[in-house]
Amino acid sequence: MDGTMVKNVALMLTIGIGVMTLRCSLIDDTGGDTDEPDGADGADGDADGDSDGDGDGDGDGDGDGDGDGDGDSEFQFQQVASGYYHTCGIKLDQSVLCWGDNGDGQSEPQPNEEWTQITAGRSHTCGLKLNQTIDCWGSNEFGQLDQPDGNSFIQISAGKLHSCGLTEEGSVTCWGANEFNQSSPPDEETFTFVAAGETHSCGLIEDGAMVCWGDNSWGQLNVPQDVQFTQLAAGPGHTCGITTEEAIRCWGLDMDITDAPAGNDFVQIAVDGSFTKNSAIYTNCALKRDGKWICWGYLDDTPPEGNQFSEISGGVFHQCGVTKAHRVVCWGEDEAGATVTPSDSPFYRVSSRLRYPGACGLRQNGKIECWGHVRDPSDRFPTSNNRFIDLAIGETHGCAVKDNQTVICWGDDFDGQASPPADDGFQRVFVAATHSCGLKESGQAVCWGEDGLGQSTAPTDVEFTDLSLGEKNTCGVTTEGELRCWGRNDYEQSTPPVGNDFIDVASGQVHGCALKKDGTIVRWGTAPWDQVDPPSGDGFVQISTGGERTTALHSSGRITWWSPGQLSPEPADSDVVKIDGGEMVCGLKEGGRIACWDFTLDPSPYIESRMSAVLVQ
Repeated sequence: MDGTMVKNVALMLTIGIGVMTLRCSLIDDTGGDTDEPDGADGADGDADGDSDGDGDGDGDGDGDGDGDGDGDSEFQFQQVASGYYHTCGIKLDQSVLCWGDNGDGQSEPQPNEEWTQITAGRSHTCGLKLNQTIDCWGSNEFGQLDQPDGNSFIQISAGKLHSCGLTEEGSVTCWGANEFNQSSPPDEETFTFVAAGETHSCGLIEDGAMVCWGDNSWGQLNVPQDVQFTQLAAGPGHTCGITTEEAIRCWGLDMDITDAPAGNDFVQIAVDGSFTKNSAIYTNCALKRDGKWICWGYLDDTPPEGNQFSEISGGVFHQCGVTKAHRVVCWGEDEAGATVTPSDSPFYRVSSRLRYPGACGLRQNGKIECWGHVRDPSDRFPTSNNRFIDLAIGETHGCAVKDNQTVICWGDDFDGQASPPADDGFQRVFVAATHSCGLKESGQAVCWGEDGLGQSTAPTDVEFTDLSLGEKNTCGVTTEGELRCWGRNDYEQSTPPVGNDFIDVASGQVHGCALKKDGTIVRWGTAPWDQVDPPSGDGFVQISTGGERTTALHSSGRITWWSPGQLSPEPADSDVVKIDGGEMVCGLKEGGRIACWDFTLDPSPYIESRMSAVLVQ
């Protein structure tokens, strides 16, 4: 078989312990888009196969094909790869997004690259770029990142601790762990496809025969004779393939042939797993021609109902698939958030940096994602498998409340601002540049960090419902609706107005603002350069400040901001429910989406649910 034929076959199939990909052209896309020309589907001429004329195949009229009517393609994928405890996908724009475990950097692909294939191992990930070169990231303990150069590759597959790539000429090159010769393929064969397992690898040759190499302790190399295959998958101690009759054959540890589902309509197979002593914890899933899955083995979970898939991928304890609407759906055990795709869990809290474009959002699944101006996550964020209930980020550090109500902080700690007490019982956390505070269930405020002006010495004779940290002072709303401030007071920023009808407070650099029950805003502080008063009128529901800028959220969802010499001419948005920020303001929108505005550049949406983010475990 010449190199052109090898390339055409291999580009349709990508498989291994981390990723199994089947191009949609091999699947009968019933009820959706086909490869027919415009006009072939009926009167509408949009070629999506549904006769509604919207061009997306789902009938919602937004043109994005996801069926939700919002026109958003941010989370639409063309491929997915499931590793041990992380998942990566290639989006429609050919960028890669990863989520789940990132302890070895396996969820941090190179930015600004275009990818054609993705595959994930135990703690490493490899991608095939548009220029047919390979790049790998994550753990390199066994050389799994030592990808070859000098060749043009057309397909890749990652095993547990090794990976293999198929060149245009049909040769296979492997790298990484090789204690069982799993990275030593035969050099006399011309391959059309390769799959890397845990300690063995297999490839298809041009006549449909399968060749395997590596560990054979459980018979995983004992390929059935006189059978031609169109697809294969290598697991921890077994191998499976789809025959030319679209039937499934499996062999190896605990893989009697009768375990495979009957039928002759399978187009893709995904097998994975891990070893426990002398037995395998394996999971097998097969994709049928109608887009439905069948799973069997350790995780014989039924995939979510109501989805038609175009591609499947099996991890060790979780499975993922790309639907025909280009959405990723995962299920199984949620170690490190590997099954929670970026669009699945809405945000319920957002925190913006004080002075630089950057923010973090807390999802309802307890995961934190950060974007914008952030440092290397390896020395900045916690890496254990935590679930969080609150977070706040400052200029160079951040803090979060874990689900056990203890506080964890990261980043700069030169004043102790990232060294919280070991207490529990916290519900909320707040940060400024050099000090931090937490609010307990009891209403007690506890602060740590710089205390030169008393900003970290919270009163002990009062209970609070809310706190806000200024540059060198702290203010809070008491359970009686009164304001209490402590710390720096040279511009009377810690001398709030009296009264017992306050519900929210915001402390700035040398000023403070508070929201009253009637929806009006009051301001205090006497800095001579800060002459802009809050907007008049009622209906405001939240305020936020950072540095010299203050932002107010109206009950209508509009955002109004003001700073020295400036008042926003027009509200920034119309469907925001919560806000946070200073120079960069972020708003939590209906449905759990996030939009941010960098007012130093332009008071227009700067970023909305951007997922080129760092996942905080």
